[in-house]
Amino acid sequence: MKRANYRAPREHRASLILPPPKVLPEVVRANRTLLAAYRFEVLGRPVQEVRQSARHGMLTIPYTCIFDRQTRPRHPDLAAPLVLTGHQPQLYHPGVWLKNFLAGHLAEAVGGVAVNLNVDNDEAHQLTIRAPVIVHGRTRVVEVPYLKATNGLPYEELGEESLLGGVAEGLRREGVAAHLCDATGDYWRRLDAARGRGSLAEVVTCARHQLELDAGLNNFEALVSDIARLPEYRLFSLDILSRLAEFHEAYNGGLATFRRVHHEKNPAQPIPDLAADGDRLEMPFWVWRSGGNRQRLWAECAGDRYLLFIDGATEPFARLARAALAAGADQAVTQLHEQESQGIKIRPRALTLTLFARVFLGDVFIHGLGGAVYDKVTDEITRAYYGVEPPQLVMATGTALLPLEPFDVTRQDRRDLLRRLRDIRHHPDRLVDDSLRDTAEVRRLVDRKRDLIENRSETKPERDAAWHELHEVNRRVAALLDGEPQATQQRLRDLNDELAQNAVLRNREYTFVLHPRDELIDFYCEATAVRPGGGP
Repeated sequence: MKRANYRAPREHRASLILPPPKVLPEVVRANRTLLAAYRFEVLGRPVQEVRQSARHGMLTIPYTCIFDRQTRPRHPDLAAPLVLTGHQPQLYHPGVWLKNFLAGHLAEAVGGVAVNLNVDNDEAHQLTIRAPVIVHGRTRVVEVPYLKATNGLPYEELGEESLLGGVAEGLRREGVAAHLCDATGDYWRRLDAARGRGSLAEVVTCARHQLELDAGLNNFEALVSDIARLPEYRLFSLDILSRLAEFHEAYNGGLATFRRVHHEKNPAQPIPDLAADGDRLEMPFWVWRSGGNRQRLWAECAGDRYLLFIDGATEPFARLARAALAAGADQAVTQLHEQESQGIKIRPRALTLTLFARVFLGDVFIHGLGGAVYDKVTDEITRAYYGVEPPQLVMATGTALLPLEPFDVTRQDRRDLLRRLRDIRHHPDRLVDDSLRDTAEVRRLVDRKRDLIENRSETKPERDAAWHELHEVNRRVAALLDGEPQATQQRLRDLNDELAQNAVLRNREYTFVLHPRDELIDFYCEATAVRPGGGP
């Protein structure tokens, strides 16, 4: 594992894509060759068989295909390259949305299909739209709610009634610039048009997807909650159950390697280890009852059965025969299906989701900056658990700043002022105006300073006295400078204040719905252009 030192770009319309777009078709080809060579088994089934049926299952989920312009499902070539990306179905910042455009353009370049995984099993924490306002020359951030309180429920538990209206009007009342409110109002009209689909995740996804269709993208969409209902995903989770101690070792070992390489001492970073409580082992999945909050999933081997527990429960919610897993797991897969029908939901965590997506679904996965860092752990798990090299992933993010006028100051201006203050204190003679430089007083002070520097005293008391005299000479020369150092100190205070306000105005993480769409899409198309059939 190599240490990740990714940094999000700061400048407007700057992107960071690794590897760069021109070589991504070759990455897809290399990954397909690597993935086709996998020969391990999943509960006795060849990985290639599981992979083929999982891809077919994902691409034929009804929701995946409902956004065609003519409302007719598309039927992709199941053997074509599959480019995946994903994020929570929320109003994320422009750097996240860039991944969808890269996925679409890469899929088009290699004759494949792009699929965005909507991580609706994550908790819905983002409840407001944050936006900067400038009032009487002062900048601040306002927040306007767009979701009702979610009480930490996963997105898939929230209906479209959670979505609030009047958001653009609320932003206007708070003093947000009109063109940002107009962009938000346009997006809310798309959200309102998408209502009637059932879940909050579907409404938010549909509105965003329609913008992508208008921009020429033909990506597919899939909910992770639907992925988790696929028989192949349940087979994947049962395989982990059958080898849970081994998976623990691979998972926690990958985290230990990450922490060592990244000099991370916090045991909760990037995520906590899987825990053990006597004979009971934590599984890398979430579980909850319909309408409830996510809990950790635990398993225990008791005689001829595996017992599954919701965190904190004393009684198992499921008992799976060990013999059923050894016999191909059809019966156990059916049991998990029945648990879902009874309101028990088992969903992947971050690493488990990308592990399944990269090994069993896609040919390349496009991560954001954070995901690309933590998925180095997934690489280690893949090597230790499956005994194969993981496919290469792609990291992509970008920065698009809101169209607001910042103060005309830079960090270099601050460095220049700090340097001038140092010169005022230590080298004021360099700053004296030409009209004063030849006066008798200045010549005398400069000559005395040169004397003090060149003629080093012998004893410490003499050196201390010379040091104090040197500073007194510098102070007297500085007093001859017009308004210094007070004026420079005031300029520095003003500049620090303006830089702080710029940090608010130029924050890259304001939601994409505030941005004029044409400008965003132009940036994405420029940043994510992939040459068809391209390579090194």
